[in-house]
Amino acid sequence: MGIQRKIDSIDAEILKALLKDARTSFADIAKICKVQPNVIRTHFNKLKKDGVITGEIMELRPEFFGYDCKATLRLKVNINKVAGVVAQLKTIPEVLQVAEGIGRKNLLCFTITRNIKDLNKIVELIRGLNGVTEVEANLWVTTAENVFPANLQVNAEA
Repeated sequence: MGIQRKIDSIDAEILKALLKDARTSFADIAKICKVQPNVIRTHFNKLKKDGVITGEIMELRPEFFGYDCKATLRLKVNINKVAGVVAQLKTIPEVLQVAEGIGRKNLLCFTITRNIKDLNKIVELIRGLNGVTEVEANLWVTTAENVFPANLQVNAEA
């Protein structure tokens, strides 16, 4: 776990505003906080330097590009082979994210393909990786949003 730092009320307002809409201007956040925009910029830069803010992202709708098949793959991997399997998974373009966990299935992959046929090819490819003993696919029929960053509770520390 990383080093933690105290979040003051200005930091909290910056994070809340940017989680709601990452394009919110420093001037708009400054109005909320009743400070000058340069104060917001200073706080923002410190939040980035301290690793609280790790970057900005752009989200795309995969369906626009013909990727209509979203799935989660739960993998059972030999504990001694996890690092190697993760390294191999990172080379597969259809695997968007991998999370390691504890339990019967110890890796979780978020995948996206154009159709079920392509998903099956990916499942078979992963099933053949050295150390993978089971693969279970869960197809997403609908999704509301990819993530809900505005739901993250950010409060100033007393």
